[in-house]
Amino acid sequence: FPVIKDGAKCRSIILNCKKTFMGFDMEKLYKTGASFFRLYFTDESAEECRKICETYLNKGDYRPEDFTNGHFIKGVQ
Repeated sequence: FPVIKDGAKCRSIILNCKKTFMGFDMEKLYKTGASFFRLYFTDESAEECRKICETYLNKGDYRPEDFTNGHFIKGVQ
C-alpha cells in the first residue's frame, strides 16, 4: 500500500493499492443524494487527471487499468 505525506500537517496517509474510481456509474452516485463530489489525485499524470474529470462530468468513458469501487456496490456491515 502506498504511503504519502499530508502536506503541512506531517501526517502519513495510507492509500489503497488500487485506485478508487466510480466515474463509470454516476447515476448511482447521484442517487445517494450527494450534491457534489471531490476528486483526489495522488500520482496520476495530467492526461489521466483530464480523462478522469471528463468521465465524472459525463463527457468521457475513461476507466483506469486497475481500480476498485471500494465497498460502494456491496456495502459495509
